[in-house]
Amino acid sequence: DSKPSQFGQHLNGNRERIMSQSFKAYAVDDDPLVLDIIQTILEPDCRIKTFESAEACWTALETDKPDLFFLDVNLPGMNGFELCRKIKEDAGLCATPVIFVSGHDTIEERIQGYDAGGDDFIVKPFEPEELLRKLKVAQNMVLSCRLLTEQIKEAEQLSSLVMASMD
Repeated sequence: DSKPSQFGQHLNGNRERIMSQSFKAYAVDDDPLVLDIIQTILEPDCRIKTFESAEACWTALETDKPDLFFLDVNLPGMNGFELCRKIKEDAGLCATPVIFVSGHDTIEERIQGYDAGGDDFIVKPFEPEELLRKLKVAQNMVLSCRLLTEQIKEAEQLSSLVMASMD
């Protein structure tokens, strides 16, 4: 008959609160049809914004931050690898997962994506189920990071209270 501690109950409450927050993904591809397909597949499970260029995506990041990026490699202007590097160099975005969705299917091109900071790679044409599974993995990673951040904040607050009560 062990009941969860108050701390355990608090963490479970945080998990539900964090999971209920809307997960947001950005998809960048110069092919509007691919963007429509990605949006149709993923929209039931997340909010998705689509962009036909890396520059348009980068501009949107000034006012809004997603939880996940899906990037094509071949884009007009700045390519997907360059955008990924910029994302990973930005302190506010560097922990955001990047999944390349590209027709490039050689090992060299996939390695180039990982070297640019990408977390995963899906080759076009893709199966809808694969895209959904990659989304779920990213959602779980982001949720775990959020929960750890919450736990760290709570531990810091608790240690501050303990230290203050010792004075």
